[in-house]
Amino acid sequence: MISYISNIWGKYWNIILAFIVFSVVSFNQITHIFFEGLDFGELLWFCDVMSYVLSAGLLLKNRFLITTTLVASIPAQFLWILDFFLNLAGQGMGR
Repeated sequence: MISYISNIWGKYWNIILAFIVFSVVSFNQITHIFFEGLDFGELLWFCDVMSYVLSAGLLLKNRFLITTTLVASIPAQFLWILDFFLNLAGQGMGR
């Protein structure tokens, strides 16, 4: 059973990860739009758009898109990332 799973993962790792990223972000957007106030502006949030770019990069095995996601997201989201880790330590900035 384990070898069967590792064979599938070895061949289709990019498709599996692309599906996971796309599904999580889409579910998050659907939840926010339909269950928390119909704010369609959330579709254009930077983190959501870059997650779709990452999903496309993983699906196509395009290193440029994957690298672009990393290089663009870390500086743009730095304060949110910092606040996340501060929240884990109990000293969040209250984003």
